Amino acid sequence: MIRLVAMVALLAASPCLAGESPQQWYDQANQAYFDGDYLGAKKLYQQVLKETRTEHPAILLNLGNCAFSLGKYGVASYYFRKAAREGDEGVAAKALANVEANRKALHEKYRKKIEKGIVRYDESHGATYALFTLVSPLVSGLVFLVFSLLLFAALFAWSFTRREGVKSLARTTFLSVLAPCLAVAVLYFGHAWVESNFQLGVVIVEDARLLDAPSPDAPGDPLPEGLEVRVLTHNEAGFYKVELSDGKVGYAIDSELWPLSGN
Repeated sequence: MIRLVAMVALLAASPCLAGESPQQWYDQANQAYFDGDYLGAKKLYQQVLKETRTEHPAILLNLGNCAFSLGKYGVASYYFRKAAREGDEGVAAKALANVEANRKALHEKYRKKIEKGIVRYDESHGATYALFTLVSPLVSGLVFLVFSLLLFAALFAWSFTRREGVKSLARTTFLSVLAPCLAVAVLYFGHAWVESNFQLGVVIVEDARLLDAPSPDAPGDPLPEGLEVRVLTHNEAGFYKVELSDGKVGYAIDSELWPLSGN
């Protein structure tokens, strides 16, 4: 049986939950979850979010746990991914572990359809997305520091063997900083470009379809529950124009897909 790594992430006392009612609802929600009343817990967690008007990552994680326990794997995928994007290091780590547990549950649920090629869970989003989301800006900074030190040591050693002495120190320092700077700058600004141009969404229902046109009567193919897709546009008729990882473009009813950011 697939189990989540962290079933409930308890929210510590926080000024953003100031006020008696939200804190009471939160405590009641935790108790309801531990008692196995996942539907009741979900309603209370949602009430806290509504009252505080803030998407607390720990509560998003808890909502994902409730959805997972209720067998709503698409909704669980949304909340886990949302918590991973917006939470601190601790919450994000738990949320990412839960994303993997939820993915295994989805693959088991749709195993026959996957084997027959009816549905695919490809979430690569292309080479550009993969390249610029490979590391975070923080990791890029650490890579820059380590790369600079190593390159400096290598260039200095090379200059020393050529007996250029301290005269080459300035040149060595310049080159050892310039090369990593260029590489990290490309990763950093590439990451920023991806963040602004790749809005992602998650399919939250079981029987969603990727339609050929923005109409519920249009022909289409199955759109797997829990799949992360790229959201291109949204129209007033209630359809998202989306792109799958293989480049296929179509339309999804907005009640069947929740964007991870924006409207």
